[in-house]
Amino acid sequence: MNDTPRTLRSVLNRIEELIAAGGHPREDVLDVARLSHATGLSRPVVELLLAGGTPPGERPEDMVRRRVRFLYETRTRPEDRVRVVKEIAEATGTTETWVRKLMAGESKPSITAGPVLTRHYGVAATFLTDSPEEALLRELQLVRVDLEAETDPGKVLRELGVVHMSGRGAGASRSDLAALARMVADMSRNLDAVRAAVDNLTTDPEGRKQ
Repeated sequence: MNDTPRTLRSVLNRIEELIAAGGHPREDVLDVARLSHATGLSRPVVELLLAGGTPPGERPEDMVRRRVRFLYETRTRPEDRVRVVKEIAEATGTTETWVRKLMAGESKPSITAGPVLTRHYGVAATFLTDSPEEALLRELQLVRVDLEAETDPGKVLRELGVVHMSGRGAGASRSDLAALARMVADMSRNLDAVRAAVDNLTTDPEGRKQ
């Protein structure tokens, strides 16, 4: 039976258990500033979700525009901004003027611009469109897996499909299994990123698979 937590509340509950088991400072594991940077959510929204609250609704178009601006402002160095605008304009077949408006949150990304932006900044393919709950859940799953790798590496290996190695606990030290679990988890994340990039590359401007 797969007991992997899937909802935001269940993942948070599991993280709290792992924090207690490992003796980790909660503020380090659930670092609001880091989670905000990783999700594109404001710090108050992250804090509200962590506390079990529900953030106020936001129009999808406004959310996408805000997250594009967030990516540009938090992941583009001032000296690189001219180059980045030019590269994205070339990749999307648009003008630099339009891209500057896009990065300022004044224009909505086109179907093709969204994938270009997420690839350029190395974020999840759904970064611009995930709901606040989905965005935080995505990142907290990574936190959970990292903690599981330390406290229960066999569980992480089974969850990631490495059944053979997960059953060899008697022949490997806990630290070895933990290192292996972290390595496999990182490989799985990289593979997910590659798959998302391939999906973006094989989708036409109308959103159809080529």
